[in-house]
Amino acid sequence: MLTLRERAGPETGDATTRYPLRFRRLEPGESWEVAYLAFRDATSAPTSIDVYLDGHGYKHYLVQQQPTTANYIYFLDRPFWVEEGETLVVEFVAGGASDVMEAWATGLKDRA
Repeated sequence: MLTLRERAGPETGDATTRYPLRFRRLEPGESWEVAYLAFRDATSAPTSIDVYLDGHGYKHYLVQQQPTTANYIYFLDRPFWVEEGETLVVEFVAGGASDVMEAWATGLKDRA
């Protein structure tokens, strides 16, 4: 096992209703044990932030956070696995145009 420190973003959103911030898709034989996930919208407060795994034809939801303020770092501190072929997604709902969003995953990673 190796230390996992991955970052998605920062990316600038547009005026869409939902803006998915995607980590990279895991390659065959690769897995992550995410100990905690941190995420924020540095510009405004979206109505919600959805965290899910994508890669099996549907969204496997892990949590929905109801943010209260902009530029606040939220944490998901329940461990979870991301397996080969999956993509970890943090989706910001109803943010503003030109919002700057980013996320960080910390834990362990393995390659078979």
